Amino acid sequence: MPNLRSFTLHGQDEAEEIVTYAPDFAPMVLSLPQLTSLILNGIGPNISLSFGKAIDTLQGDTKLQVLDLVVMGEEEMEVVAHEGLGRFLSHHRVHLTDLCLSGLDLRTFLREDRNRPDNNRVTFPGVGKLRIGSCALSLEGLETAFPALHTLHLDFCEFLHPYYTGPRQNHVSFPNLISITGHHRHIYAILNSSACRDHVRRAVMSVKWDEDDIYAIPKAAPHLKSLHFSQSNVKPLAWWQGLGVTLPELTYLDIALSVDDGLHSICHHIPSAIARIPLEYITLLVQGYPLVDDPVMNTTVPEEAIALSYAQGIPTLKYIDVSKNDRTLPSSLRAPVTWWKIVREVVSDGKVSAQVESLDADEGRAVRKWYDLQAYGGVVVGTGHPVELLRGGVGY
Repeated sequence: MPNLRSFTLHGQDEAEEIVTYAPDFAPMVLSLPQLTSLILNGIGPNISLSFGKAIDTLQGDTKLQVLDLVVMGEEEMEVVAHEGLGRFLSHHRVHLTDLCLSGLDLRTFLREDRNRPDNNRVTFPGVGKLRIGSCALSLEGLETAFPALHTLHLDFCEFLHPYYTGPRQNHVSFPNLISITGHHRHIYAILNSSACRDHVRRAVMSVKWDEDDIYAIPKAAPHLKSLHFSQSNVKPLAWWQGLGVTLPELTYLDIALSVDDGLHSICHHIPSAIARIPLEYITLLVQGYPLVDDPVMNTTVPEEAIALSYAQGIPTLKYIDVSKNDRTLPSSLRAPVTWWKIVREVVSDGKVSAQVESLDADEGRAVRKWYDLQAYGGVVVGTGHPVELLRGGVGY
C-alpha cells in the first residue's frame, strides 16, 4: 500500500485488539510514504500507547496534514507531552493543517500555566481548520495553541460556558478566524470574548436557533457574509425584519424551516422582510408533518413557485436552491433539491421582471459552494489560490 494517502480506523474494541495482537500495526500505518490523512475513531489506552511508541520507528519527514483523534468513553483521556497521544501529537504538530480532537484532556499537554513563558507552550502553527468537542482546556489555551486558526467547528465545549453572558471582553484574539460552526451559544461565546470578532465572516449554527436573544450573533459579528441556521417554527414577520437590519453585508443565507400552518409566510412574508439584505444566494429547506399548504385539498406549493417568490421579493438575489422534506414520507420518496438561476430583465414600463431557470445538480452545488466560500474572500485559506466553480471544490 505504498500509495495510500488516507487511513481510517474505527471502533474502540476492535482497534484496541488490533494493536494488542499486532504491535507493528501503528508503525506500519505511520510509515506509509504518501500518508497525509489519518482518522483514529475509538481511541483507547492501547491505541494511544502504540501510536506514541511508533514515533521511534519513523524515518524521514512526516507528511501527515489531516488528523482526527476521537476518544471513546465517558471520561476524557489525559494527554501528556512525552507519551502516547501526546508524543504523537508533538511529533506531527508542525505540519498539521486540519485537526479534529474529541474526548481529550488537553490542559497539561498545552501547558496552560499562566506563569509559563509563551515560547514553552505547545502550538500547532499550521492548523487552520479545527474541530473540537468534549475536551478539557481553556479559551486562552485554545488561542495560544492555534495561532493560524481560520475555521473553527465547536461540538460540546464546556470550557466556553462562562462566556455565554456578560459584556464583551477581549479575553483572547483570533486574528485569522473567519468561520465558526457550533451551538449558537458557543459561537456567541467566542465572538463575545475575541478582540478580533469583526473578522468573522461565516457562522453555521448546528442546532436550531430558537433562543430569545435572537440577534446576538449578527450584532457581535456585523460583517457576516454567510449565515446558516434552522428553526423549529417560522418566526413572525417582525423577527425577519429585525434580522434584515442586523446583516448589512450578508450575501449567502442557508435556512431550514419547520412549518405546521402552510407555506404562506415562507413564500410571501419572509422574502419581503429580508429584501434589504444584499443576498445573492439562498438555500431553503422546508420541513413539515405533512408538508401541505392546503390541508383540505392536500396540495402544496411547487418548488419553482417558492423560488420565484424569493426572486421577486429580493432584488439582489441571483441563485436559490429549494428542497421540501415531508417528514411523513420515507426518505426514498422525498423530493430532491431543486436548483434555480434568477434571470432579470427590464420590461416596457421600466420595471424589472424576475424569472427562474433550472440548473442541473452539479452546477447548482458548485455555485452554492462558491457563494458560501466567498466569506473567505474568494481564496482558499492557507493556499492563496482562488475558489473555482468546479465540481468537488473545497470543503469547509
